[in-house]
Amino acid sequence: MDKVEKVIDVINNSNGRFCSVVFIKKNGKPRHMLFRKGVRKNLKNKGLKYNPESVGNVIVFEVNNGYRTINCNTVTELKANHKTYNWSK
Repeated sequence: MDKVEKVIDVINNSNGRFCSVVFIKKNGKPRHMLFRKGVRKNLKNKGLKYNPESVGNVIVFEVNNGYRTINCNTVTELKANHKTYNWSK
C-alpha cells in the first residue's frame, strides 16, 4: 500500500471523528488542517463531476472553512484514530 492509498484509507475509516493533516500547498507552503469526513452540511445533491480518489484527492469538511480538497500526494503528517502517520522527508 503506497502513501496515497494509506492516506485515503485512514481518512475514510476515521468514522466522522476529527483528524488533522499537514500537507504542502501548491505554492510550496505547509498547511495544517483540522477536519472531519462524512459531513453532510450544505450539500446540493449534485455531486462532483469527477472521482477525487482516482486522482489522489480526498474531500473533507474543515472546521472553520467548509469543504476542502486534500491532495494525498503532498501529505507530510496525518493524525487520525489516536495514531500519527509521518511521511516527512
